[in-house]
Amino acid sequence: MFEPGLEQNQDISTPCTRQIVQGQGADTVAAISQASTLATTAAVVGSAILQTVMSGCLAQVWGMINGMQFIIHLPAINVEFPSNAMVVVKKILLVATFDIPYVTMESLPKVFPLPTDDDILIKDDQQNIKASFDELGYGSAYSSNNLGSVYILALIIGFGLIFSVLLSCCTRFTFARWLHTKIKNALYWNFVIRFILEAALEISFCAYFNFYYGEFKIRIFGSWFNYVSMGIMTSCLVLLPFFILDFYLATNFYKIDSEDFEAKYGSVYEGLKKDKKLSLIYPVYFIIRRMLFMCISMFMYKCVIIQILLMLLITMVEIIYIIEVQPFDEPLINHLEIVTECFTLILIDLTYFFTPLCDRV
Repeated sequence: MFEPGLEQNQDISTPCTRQIVQGQGADTVAAISQASTLATTAAVVGSAILQTVMSGCLAQVWGMINGMQFIIHLPAINVEFPSNAMVVVKKILLVATFDIPYVTMESLPKVFPLPTDDDILIKDDQQNIKASFDELGYGSAYSSNNLGSVYILALIIGFGLIFSVLLSCCTRFTFARWLHTKIKNALYWNFVIRFILEAALEISFCAYFNFYYGEFKIRIFGSWFNYVSMGIMTSCLVLLPFFILDFYLATNFYKIDSEDFEAKYGSVYEGLKKDKKLSLIYPVYFIIRRMLFMCISMFMYKCVIIQILLMLLITMVEIIYIIEVQPFDEPLINHLEIVTECFTLILIDLTYFFTPLCDRV
């Protein structure tokens, strides 16, 4: 007998988070993911120390991290990735996004009453991609929760710049003048520009979630503070490509070889050839590509094939650019970038087998 209102042979389903069966297979995946995290961390830290000791640029380190950022965010495409793959992605995520475990706004003293909700009020037709964003660390509508320690670093930079401006009005005092010089040398402008470049992908996704799903309530401090802070970071990200084209290419290209100019603004062209203007297109496309990634993921989630094709297109543009221009000073870095992008191209191509158009294996 069936209950009234329930027809025979009727299927009832409900969405749930990705599951992984416990057992020897799960233990193996956990061990592999842990080893991947340790190996990735050791490679990044070791390369950074080696480059610093040898007085070399950190272009190789940044290239390694940037390649990982793009790859681990591939689950943002409307494709159901295997649970085993997501376990590994979550482990490497902390390294690639510069996120320090357990250092979040919730772990700090309640200086700012920021929102602590961990749920996106996502549309019904987007429920199938919500699990991916939860596992990628974008489970909240507010950037203060999604960015984690990166948001704390952004606050430190922001308040440091404001404090520096205030100190500039008190330079007649010796201590104020000394402190202003220290802050200025630390933040102006290489550190700020490098921060925006490396956090471009995270800022792009967090901006979408904050402005689309967040609520702007003027009487709630955490709400409008998230909007204001995210608005500043998004504005900096959008304006940075135009700033690079105007400030570096059009106005000050002849100063690029200057040591003083490089000490203050050199993070944009670190490791790039200084005698070719086309080399400075690399950081411009770097930012544009990450913003396009976000737009493709969020605004074309109903057309997964179009998503994959566009992702292949923007990756092939990157490969063609590097092959033709050879933007980096060291040939090894050019070759590593090409290999990384080709590997990314293969991974994007393989995502087709996880679309509904292919039969389940």
